[in-house]
Amino acid sequence: MLGICLFYGLYSEGLDRLWIAHILKNVSLPSAEMKPIIWVGAINGLAMITSICAVEYIKRVLKKTGKLQKVWLLILINFMMVAAIIAFGLAKNFAMAFSTYLSFYILRTTNNPIYRAWINENIDSNARATVLSAYAQIDSLGQILSGPLIGFIAYKTSTAVSIIASGLILSPVVILYFYLLKKSHSQR
Repeated sequence: MLGICLFYGLYSEGLDRLWIAHILKNVSLPSAEMKPIIWVGAINGLAMITSICAVEYIKRVLKKTGKLQKVWLLILINFMMVAAIIAFGLAKNFAMAFSTYLSFYILRTTNNPIYRAWINENIDSNARATVLSAYAQIDSLGQILSGPLIGFIAYKTSTAVSIIASGLILSPVVILYFYLLKKSHSQR
């Protein structure tokens, strides 16, 4: 579980800092009349509104879901997040960049409450505050470690390559979820 948290921190820093630069440098915006900042604001606004609806839907559906079903859902969401990040890094036209970033944003926002619920179910209530604090510190450590690395990749190559690297950094999370799923099956 700590490894998953570390990889979440590792992948997120580069993507959070460079997605706008990728859109402005590598993607052809549909209208030259609208300033690029308006396009970025529109993308972010639509992503936030759509993700609020998605999270609300997931919360209602998952109220009575078992632990194993949450792990399968986390595996699927994280696999799709990796694919969306890589596709976003490869995007050259606006439609592809917009759809892949929107997909990633919705998946990421949907992943968070499921991941938090899953963590809370697997932590002893006596140590919950300490463990959650440790998870936050590990996530921060991942961001601190990867920020300069992803920035260096962007400096030496391009923002597109650094975004693809962020997607690849996230990919071990899928393997770790499979490991935890296998481990929980063997403990039964």
